[in-house]
Amino acid sequence: MGDVDIINLNSQYEFTSKEAGTIALDGEREITFKSGERFTFKITRNGPLRVDIINTLELAQKSGFFKID
Repeated sequence: MGDVDIINLNSQYEFTSKEAGTIALDGEREITFKSGERFTFKITRNGPLRVDIINTLELAQKSGFFKID
């Protein structure tokens, strides 16, 4: 592990790995890299949307969505 920095949204960063590793992106995708590889990346809020399943089902139930006539 290297230095720790605050990463600002929408700013481009360059990084050179000091050793091999893996970057986890969104819980499903990951990138494996070797020592010495260079990266350019940007953190944005344009990623996949997430749905809170429990809250969604509770709201649907409370609003009568699952009523059987």
